[in-house]
Amino acid sequence: MKRLTFLVAVLLISSAPLIAHEGHAHHYMGTITAASDSQLSLKTTDGKTVTFKLDETTRITKGKAAGGVKDLAPGERAVVEAEGGKQPALARTIKLAASPKNST
Repeated sequence: MKRLTFLVAVLLISSAPLIAHEGHAHHYMGTITAASDSQLSLKTTDGKTVTFKLDETTRITKGKAAGGVKDLAPGERAVVEAEGGKQPALARTIKLAASPKNST
């Protein structure tokens, strides 16, 4: 009986992270390698390439201003918050650095 209780406890504890992980937002930081109206590829800081789906709910900001798909250019650094762990995950938000101000 003690073995069965121990086994059940181990199974419950080991599955807890999977249950808690559902619906969790993931954050990725890196450099944009490709972008289109519906998809974004990002080379993360650890060297992996991650692909994201974009839709009408994806919010893009450039600095503090609202941005758009046109701002997603290869070479731009970005922080992406995506839902789910499957690829391509749906990008909820994409944050880009503000353009440097012209100093004259």
